[in-house]
Amino acid sequence: MARRFPASAGLRTYLKAAFGDAVSLFVVFMYLFLVLLIAGVESYVFAGIVEQFIPDFPRWLTIGLLLGAVITVNLAGVELPGRAQSLLTMLLVIGLLSVSLFALQSAPPALPVVPPVTEARWDLLPQIICLAFFMFVGFEWVIQVGRRPAAYQRLIPAAMLVSIVLLATIYGLFALALNMHLDNTQLSTTQTPQIVLGTHLLGEHGRWL
Repeated sequence: MARRFPASAGLRTYLKAAFGDAVSLFVVFMYLFLVLLIAGVESYVFAGIVEQFIPDFPRWLTIGLLLGAVITVNLAGVELPGRAQSLLTMLLVIGLLSVSLFALQSAPPALPVVPPVTEARWDLLPQIICLAFFMFVGFEWVIQVGRRPAAYQRLIPAAMLVSIVLLATIYGLFALALNMHLDNTQLSTTQTPQIVLGTHLLGEHGRWL
């Protein structure tokens, strides 16, 4: 697909070539519906983080400002959203790695206790499978980043594998850091574990990490 449409910037182009007008339009609308659901969840979590620092600030206003900023950036063209996304991704990676490594360095020597298999929640297995599948759904976000046809053959396959390895490593370290400093009760009663971890490590100033 990348060789046939190397300059395309739309998912519909690829799907239309493969499935025709009707099926491709249905799939694109389903995809957009999924994106809206994800945007709602991410906006709600972001509003919860802002609420930790400004308790009286309405969540609906935070969500509205966030969506307005994202829409404005995307209306500016293709280059600005790409650069903004790259910058935010770099800050996220550096921040998570820094906090995780600092937390692991200052953690007690004993590893967290893993519950036995008999106590595992097997009813959550379908949810875990869906989350694992979602890791591979974002492939369409990288098939359109190449500037030349040769870039797809050279960069995209490696980028897919490297991104999955990086995600597993970064969030694995962060999850380990959380479990070595916080108990299950603390983790299950908060939607912002990163703030709880920062406060636990550095006190009130650690919340700003």
